[in-house]
Amino acid sequence: MLKICLVCGKDFTTKDKRRKYCSVSCYHTKASLFPNNGTFKKGFKPHNWKENGVKMCALHQWVYHHKGRPLKCIDCGTSSKKLQWSNIDHKYRRILDDYVARCSSCHKIYDNKMSGNIPWNKGITMGDIIKKKISISCKQTFISGRITWNKGKSNCSNSDSPSFL
Repeated sequence: MLKICLVCGKDFTTKDKRRKYCSVSCYHTKASLFPNNGTFKKGFKPHNWKENGVKMCALHQWVYHHKGRPLKCIDCGTSSKKLQWSNIDHKYRRILDDYVARCSSCHKIYDNKMSGNIPWNKGITMGDIIKKKISISCKQTFISGRITWNKGKSNCSNSDSPSFL
């Protein structure tokens, strides 16, 4: 079968109907002639494009694609930790100026401060939590009449009169 090469215009013979280029070098030069082959052209949006209704994960991927890898945390100035793009106003829109680079620890602190969340154990020490669990255990022993795993002896001050009553 006689065909014409799409790049150089030479005639070539082939048995394959799908072949379009006379040589491997012509096949590779077509990439330089058609640089947008297989990618979206600037300004073109696919049919399933979501402008602002996109999820957070996809939006962060979009930011990575356009801004690249973050280099330095704006809060602590480190560049050795794992860096992430952080949304400033937490509205998650496609505005590149609304994203700044933060390390993961500064990003977590910033997100907790912006959303009003506080850590679950803020101001409570582990000793307070254990004391509370022990007093609840003693209380259940005396109210229900059940014997706990430690039989109420070691954790309560007096087995006849619990401290909470």
